[in-house]
Amino acid sequence: MEGESKTADGLTTAKVYAKLREIHDPEIGAPITEIKLIDQVDIKDGVVAVKFHLTIPFCPPFFAVKIATDIVDAVSTLDGVKSVSLEVSNHYLADKLNKLFAARKSRDVTSNSLPVAHA
Repeated sequence: MEGESKTADGLTTAKVYAKLREIHDPEIGAPITEIKLIDQVDIKDGVVAVKFHLTIPFCPPFFAVKIATDIVDAVSTLDGVKSVSLEVSNHYLADKLNKLFAARKSRDVTSNSLPVAHA
C-alpha cells in the first residue's frame, strides 16, 4: 500500500509509486500498480526496496525479469536513488529470481539492466 515517507534529499514513496505506475505488465498490458503487483516500497539512505509479486505463481520467469528490469530502469531515474533492491514473492522460482536480483544489486544503478539467468 502507498504510504508517504520522505528522505532528506526529497525522494518520496509517492515519487517511486509514480514511476511504478508507468510500468505495464508485459502480458496483460495494465500498469503494475493498477493490478496490484507491488506489495511494498521502502526507502532508506537512497536505497529503494521494492517487493512485488506476479499475476500467478507459475508466471513465466521471463515476465519477472522484465518487470524487475523495468522497475530498476524507472526508479533509478529519480533524484536521490543510489540503488534499487527487488524481491519477488509467491512465485515457484522466487528463490532463484531473488538471487538473480541480488546479484544485480552490487552493480551501479546507472547500469540499469539485470543479468540474464540461465536455468
